[in-house]
Formats: sequence, C-alpha cells, structure tokens
Amino acid sequence: MKRYLVCFFLIINFCIFSANVNSDEARQKAVAEAQRWVDQKIPYQFDGVHDCSGLVLSAYRQAGLNYPKGSAFNGRQTQSMFNGIQNKISPGQEHLLKPGDAVFFTRGGSAQGGIGHTAIVASVNSPNCGGGVEVIETYQEKKNPRRKCLKDMKGYAGAISFDEIIRANGHTPVDSGGNVLPS
Repeated sequence: MKRYLVCFFLIINFCIFSANVNSDEARQKAVAEAQRWVDQKIPYQFDGVHDCSGLVLSAYRQAGLNYPKGSAFNGRQTQSMFNGIQNKISPGQEHLLKPGDAVFFTRGGSAQGGIGHTAIVASVNSPNCGGGVEVIETYQEKKNPRRKCLKDMKGYAGAISFDEIIRANGHTPVDSGGNVLPS
C-alpha cells in the first residue's frame, strides 16, 4: 500500500509541477532579450550580471527558465554553465543549432583554460554570415553587445540546446502544435 501511495504522490507531483513549454515561443523570448541588450547597448562588465554569462542567463530567465550550473574547475560561471548540462551539440554539428541555443568557447582559444565565453544563437541561415549561424554576445569591458558570425569566432567548444534547458527545468519542450520534441 505504501508503494502505491508513493507512486501516486510522484505522479501527482509530476503532473502539477511539470508543464509543456512551447519551445519556439520560449526561444523567441530568449533571443528578444539578448537583442534588447544589443539595442539598449548594455555595456559589458565582468560581474556575472552584465558579462557574457549574464546575457545568456538573462535571456533564459526572460523565457521563464533557470539555467542549471555544474562544477567549474577554472572558477568561471561559463564553465559551470557548460558543465551543468550533460547533452551537448558538438563542434561540427552546427547544422543542429537553433535560435536560443547557448554556444560556448574556450578561454583564450585553448581547451586547457576551459570554457571562458558564452553567447546565444540569434539566427541560423543568416545572410549576414553567408547562410551560417549568427550569435549575440557581450565580450569586452565597456563594449556594447553585438551580433557576430559563429564561423568568425575562435575556440568554439560546443553548444547546449534550448530544449535541454527546458528539460532540465522539469518541463517538456513542445512545438506550436503541442507535439513533444525529441531529445
């Protein structure tokens, strides 16, 4: 009987606290927040709020999501963000990227320094980038955020899908028709 009560409680908890999240709408909110940083020219400050990780975290918060963090051997928030999600989009799989995905870069262009920079995918098939991926980043003290082509950036280490962040928040990513998106 106890086992049935525990199962019943878990099912009720899952139904109450988990939700379907329209991935396309949430992605648009995240990209719009990153673009707001560009439009309002919010200058970079290395403070965890107005730096590259702050931009990505703000974008995800605007979409109603918390970004899970892991450990960081190099003490950087970007490293803990990269380590916070197991499933990643590896370099060479840029065709899988979608607006709202978080992209990560090695510190100083070397894997030894770990992850030291992050940005958010603004568009794919961008005419500004020859049909490639365009990201929004904030990158240098007192400089304004900008759009930049992923192919022109050094040290690309991989990405984390927006849908993985939805799942990490205990929700289910769905398309605009309500269909569950595959992992």
